Amino acid sequence: MPDDRVSKCLETLYSATTLPLTFLLPGKDSKESANDPCVQALDGDWWKMLPEQKFRTVVAWIGLANACLCHIDGWELDEETGRRIPVITVWSLRHLRADQQKGLTVRYASNSTDSWGVEEQIVPGDGNWVLLLAGDSWKCIAQARGHQVAMFWLLKQYAIVDWALSSERHGGGINVARSTGEGADKLKKPERIALANDMAAMARNGNLVLPHGWIYELVTDDANSYTTFEAQIKVADSGNVIGILGTNLTTEVTGGSRAAASVHESVDAGRMRGLLELLATGFRQQVLVYWARYNGAAWIAPYSKWDTTPPTDKKGQSEARKADAEALLKYREADLQLNQKAWVEGRVELLKTATDEFPAFERAASPTTGLGTGAAAKAALARARARSEARPEGEVSDALSRGKAYVDDVEDSLRGSAAKTLAPTLAGILSAIEDSEDFDDAKARMFALYKEELPPSKLLKLTEAALIMTQLAGRESIEQELEED
Repeated sequence: MPDDRVSKCLETLYSATTLPLTFLLPGKDSKESANDPCVQALDGDWWKMLPEQKFRTVVAWIGLANACLCHIDGWELDEETGRRIPVITVWSLRHLRADQQKGLTVRYASNSTDSWGVEEQIVPGDGNWVLLLAGDSWKCIAQARGHQVAMFWLLKQYAIVDWALSSERHGGGINVARSTGEGADKLKKPERIALANDMAAMARNGNLVLPHGWIYELVTDDANSYTTFEAQIKVADSGNVIGILGTNLTTEVTGGSRAAASVHESVDAGRMRGLLELLATGFRQQVLVYWARYNGAAWIAPYSKWDTTPPTDKKGQSEARKADAEALLKYREADLQLNQKAWVEGRVELLKTATDEFPAFERAASPTTGLGTGAAAKAALARARARSEARPEGEVSDALSRGKAYVDDVEDSLRGSAAKTLAPTLAGILSAIEDSEDFDDAKARMFALYKEELPPSKLLKLTEAALIMTQLAGRESIEQELEED
């Protein structure tokens, strides 16, 4: 646990418990549970019985050892609420023993003469002992992640020690006295030994007088051997992170990324949900049932529920919408009719009939107007010309002004048609607000109204028709302007 990268991983694993937390009664949803007095009481007592630092220790033990051993020391009266709150102590797993004859036992120090302390048989969930296991039995401890990352932890310790020894040996250098050759004093073996001893005993800033013809040198290792130890530590850190969190995004991200700051992507999703479900079930069965009995005769202990829904990726959604719009444009340019309902659901379904489809453009080019020659285009063009020419004489003076006036008429017509289409829904919204009991009820009623009374296809068809008419009017105005000129 003291390893810098392992402790950081355990902190990241604990961050999953900071997600929005609610409490649910068995068999009830969040709305039905919200008004229950037991749920409201637990919402205030949860962090009193499991404060952040204690909860962080619980998560650390489960994250490394697949198990956490706790003891309920007693039940204190909360003067603020008048309820009883358990006093929970987290124990080290080194105290836990599993024996085929005795079952689970705990050994702890006492005032007895036994140097090994006292051994006590325990029953998890009896109101005294709490044992959270990430498996169906205590044997799951053998498959704990602590055993999986132990090899990488040991590799890192070796690298750190070897790096320090290498730095001491090669970085510091070796003192050497070397003869310059001819003319140098000939030193016999006892004299050379004495000179070597003097050099070894020389202080950091000491001085030494060498015999005639001898010079002093400091021999160092120029090899970059430290890079080996640095790479070894990086491999060990990566192995620790992946072993505990299931992903190495938090340590390997090199650029700005939303994933690097997101709890959901800094911890493997399956591992995070497994941890939170284990905490919810284990504490409910071994702690909260007793808390409910102490504080309410008819209370049913709730489950803790963390919201693990990933946050909405708005950037990704906008990019997907842009891609959908570009694809829709290409389909329509190819005169393909698409099923509108299937398109909204993310499927591409071509239609052979014109039922519930996106209207296809008429793209057969006309040598005079450049507009389509199909029946729909001709009818729209005729209506645009009729509306434009129906203006009284003198009201507008040129084709462009008549075209703008026609567009204004289309806008007024669209506003009136949209108002008629929206009227039932707006009336329903006002009725929903008046008849609802609370905010959630009003929101549910309005969602139902929008879903049933105002399908997107109604306003979509109105808007699309208006756009087509104004485009036709604009082109017709240009054609008339050119003819008049």
